[in-house]
Amino acid sequence: MKTKLLIAVALLPVVVVADLESILHLVPWYLVWFGCPLIGVVLIIVSKIRKQARISPFGVGLALAGVIGAVAALQINLAKVDSSRELGDRVFAVLEQHKASAGSYPESLSELVPKLLDQEPVPTLGVLTSVPFVYSRLEEGRGCELGFFSTKTIFVRRGHRSAGAWSAVVLP
Repeated sequence: MKTKLLIAVALLPVVVVADLESILHLVPWYLVWFGCPLIGVVLIIVSKIRKQARISPFGVGLALAGVIGAVAALQINLAKVDSSRELGDRVFAVLEQHKASAGSYPESLSELVPKLLDQEPVPTLGVLTSVPFVYSRLEEGRGCELGFFSTKTIFVRRGHRSAGAWSAVVLP
């Protein structure tokens, strides 16, 4: 029973970070990320205050599971952001191709389907939901910007406003 609970606690931060957009409004990520190790440490301290012969193995397991789960979740999120940037680079190349042939950037990404893209691209973030790229065309089609949300408040973008490189903006 304790092993199954420890596995569930370890996987909870992974699921939360893997799909922040759909779960974040239900449980704040920081409660999961910091709550599990904190509860484990409290159990360890309580066992020492009670002068028990050994430290609470459940407390140690919970603290370790929370930390390991948080590290794994962070690694998954970073890999998904990198993958979304790579997809964004390919989409940006198609946008440049469209500008070369049409003289300006398209009004929306849907104009690229089916001529230049098989389907409208979606970043690899999210497990339960898909959050599409955010695309905007600058004045008279002379520039454009492509971006995605890596978390609820961090917007990653590439385009003429960001000098063509990927940059992250923290939104309020």
